[in-house]
Amino acid sequence: MLLIVVAEEEEIEQFIPHLNIKNIYEFDTFSFCKLMYVSLKNKNFYIAISGVGKVNSALFLSYLLSNKKYNITRILNIGPAGFIGKNAHISDAFMISDSFYYDVNLTVLPHYEYGKLPNINKEFLTSKVLNNELNSKLNLAFCQNVTADKFASKSDVEFIQKNFSKFTTVDMELTALIHTSNFFNIPISSIKIISDKLEENTNSNNDYKLKSLIWKAKIATILLKLFS
Repeated sequence: MLLIVVAEEEEIEQFIPHLNIKNIYEFDTFSFCKLMYVSLKNKNFYIAISGVGKVNSALFLSYLLSNKKYNITRILNIGPAGFIGKNAHISDAFMISDSFYYDVNLTVLPHYEYGKLPNINKEFLTSKVLNNELNSKLNLAFCQNVTADKFASKSDVEFIQKNFSKFTTVDMELTALIHTSNFFNIPISSIKIISDKLEENTNSNNDYKLKSLIWKAKIATILLKLFS
């Protein structure tokens, strides 16, 4: 069964009214997390609210994938992300090909690059098969993603461009989600919607609220299109 993973419920607040919610699972050990069993157009699937950050999202996804009663066979992560690069705008959406930890630094050791953990590849790949299946309805461009347990800022841009990619989305969960999914051998795809451009000046609260309405609408549009 498909599992859609988002960090916070508000990210899909424009999608939820379209759903038939059959059950909501809440967890004592994950008080900030939630699992919804829903249907749309006679298709049943799960939505997980994982919490923000690498550790929260990886822990909750690990719990769900290790519990066979949920029978999760594929995963879609969708949500907002910062963006580094030109020729893109707020609410533009990208299918993610691969992702990196940009806050990992073991470069004091020989032959280690930024983002590289011991005994594992620096690059974490999404599923080409699932990407192609989903993208047959969306026709999105592909790009890379980088992840860290912090809010990215303009000061991170130069470091990311130098060590990872000059054209990338930036988030706080995806690399850990791919890492976890690959460990359990479950295919995962990710769609990131631009919520802010990191090379531009910080926006006011009013600008943020307006932009959040725009990218939330785009998330709902994409998900509805996938189930059309």
